[in-house]
Amino acid sequence: MDKSAVRAWVLGLAVAVAGAGSAHAEAVADEGQLKEGQQALMFQSKVINWEAASTKVVDMAALTNGSKKAVILSFFATYCEPCKKELPFLGRMYEKYKDQGLSVVVVSIDQKQEDIQKAGDLAKEHNLLYPVASDRFNIVAKRYGVKRLPCLYILDGAGKVSMVNTGYSEEFSGQLLANIQTRLGVALDPAAVPHEGPKAEPAPEKAAPPADPVPVQDSKDVKKVKGKRKGK
Repeated sequence: MDKSAVRAWVLGLAVAVAGAGSAHAEAVADEGQLKEGQQALMFQSKVINWEAASTKVVDMAALTNGSKKAVILSFFATYCEPCKKELPFLGRMYEKYKDQGLSVVVVSIDQKQEDIQKAGDLAKEHNLLYPVASDRFNIVAKRYGVKRLPCLYILDGAGKVSMVNTGYSEEFSGQLLANIQTRLGVALDPAAVPHEGPKAEPAPEKAAPPADPVPVQDSKDVKKVKGKRKGK
């Protein structure tokens, strides 16, 4: 292979690597999603975990009327494994910063009733206090251009999109936390909300069942048995 051919090969490889890198960088957002700076679409939806969230209907217009500094809106489904990691992290973030102006809403796109029930079970399992809404017919998801999960938006207090992300990882959870802390005007602290919650303590082992009690014989019966033995 001559020098010109080698240079062409190296140049082609560099272009391919650069292209792959840019494709990976753009993979966090999908075509059709709302873009930063756009006004978020308002909707109302029934809440699955209404008892824990203390509301039966989530109203995005009410959450983006200026009363909140930041609103996290994330779409998920029970078959999505990364979503199951994101849900409790958002729960810990909400509990940490809800009094500083943060609101969180997650929307289940599950369509089968049994899967919607599973979404409720997940909310209960992780003790989620933010609203878990149901978008059974995917009307809201389609309007938001959701194609992959989890799909997360950050909205400002006026309802404008300030961040869009598709997927979930430990690295992104740190970026999300820093973004929210900045918007809320609180100190940047990467340890304020742990990526993983406290590990549950192992259940204590069940004690072995006690042996069957030995029946206590009446003293008269014992004497009778002894008497019969003597007679023999």
